[in-house]
Amino acid sequence: MRRVRIFGEQVGGDVAQRRIQQAALVLLRHAAIAVADAERMAHAIVAEDLISLLDDGVQLWSHGQKSGVSPSSVRPERIARGRPMQRLLRYITWLFAGVSAAAPVAGAGGAPPPYARAFDLAFVPGWKAQVGEDTVGFRVFEAGQLRLPSGKVIACDPFVNMDRPAFTVSVPAGKYPVRLALVEGGNDARRVALARLAISSALVVRWEMALVAGQDAATLKVDEIFGYPVDAGTGSFLDAETGAAASPKMMADEDIAQGWITQGDKLTAGPGTPTFHLDVDMGPGNIVMFTSGWGDGFYASWFGYDAQGRVAALVTDFGVVDWGKAKW
Repeated sequence: MRRVRIFGEQVGGDVAQRRIQQAALVLLRHAAIAVADAERMAHAIVAEDLISLLDDGVQLWSHGQKSGVSPSSVRPERIARGRPMQRLLRYITWLFAGVSAAAPVAGAGGAPPPYARAFDLAFVPGWKAQVGEDTVGFRVFEAGQLRLPSGKVIACDPFVNMDRPAFTVSVPAGKYPVRLALVEGGNDARRVALARLAISSALVVRWEMALVAGQDAATLKVDEIFGYPVDAGTGSFLDAETGAAASPKMMADEDIAQGWITQGDKLTAGPGTPTFHLDVDMGPGNIVMFTSGWGDGFYASWFGYDAQGRVAALVTDFGVVDWGKAKW
């Protein structure tokens, strides 16, 4: 393990900033490893996101406010990329909260959950599920047409980590609709239960967990997932080329994030719409973003394949519905 000494030598300016970042990086690596061991989490990608967060090259001491938000009670909110210390502290709080307890169910080795049929059915108009004593209905919302110039798809929190790697599975370059399955009625009304990138209209016959380079689904135990962390209450789909163009722009101009928030809030028209959504052009493509269920967390995505073995859909489950109790 790399040792970093901050005190014992006088440093200033950029050197001091880098020392602080290095020390925090070591601390977070220890924390991520400890939590992974304690909770049997297979979320190695979390540590990678924390590392990339620190490598942003931003002033960690310039925003030293603690968020004070409990992951168990978090609600959708959007935090601009220009608040690195706040995001860092929220990540630490989130890690130690035991996120795996709220993670969507999955089989061993990344096998699709037993409720995977809902990834299709929730997008059928009028479909409802019985969840315990409640009847849960869904409304399909058309969030936009995603342009994929390279066909390499990224799913991420667009306010925090658009520099995440793309999934290892690519799709043909083109333009595809993004659809959201919104819960109707009750306390979960308007929450995005599922987000779907529709590659084709073919019937999905099997689902596989979406992975990025370095992840091996065979290492996962029952109920363990690979996915992406959300720290600003927002999920999205975008192309890898779009992410490569957008990430440095976000780093250089904090007003971009605030502009997205303002634009998205104006689109919130009440019933029938998610609490936040936005389709914004960026670089060679666009970013289709939306609220991630109840907000911050860690969410898995799944590729759906047709009978010919071609990708028909990509779905992210935001854990709004307790599918383990659902019947239909």
